[in-house]
Amino acid sequence: MARILIIEDEANLASIMQFLLTKEGHAVEVANDGDQGVAQFNAKVPDLVITDILMPGKEGLQTIQEIRGGDAKVPIIAISGGGHTENYDFLRLPKNVGATESIRKPFRNHDLLALVNKCLGVPAA
Repeated sequence: MARILIIEDEANLASIMQFLLTKEGHAVEVANDGDQGVAQFNAKVPDLVITDILMPGKEGLQTIQEIRGGDAKVPIIAISGGGHTENYDFLRLPKNVGATESIRKPFRNHDLLALVNKCLGVPAA
């Protein structure tokens, strides 16, 4: 199936997503911050990136911009539990900098899988 890179600082969530996607037949790598994620992306370009938005160090918006700066066409799913504040919508902003899709944490497994399949061009069952 696909090579997927997960960039997520919450180890438990990263493990759950990795298990879920591996069970679906994907090869999954995990990075725990934006710097590590960009390095892994550049070392071996995946078919899909899933990145958290709010992370220590290089946060998700910077990570998306850096990946897109290399003119990468790979689909990117942004995830965030940050929600919405008066001046900030944590799920709209990623699309403005190049994310393909976004999903709010916590999400249901089947919702994430549907979004992954959509980004990979897999027809809905």
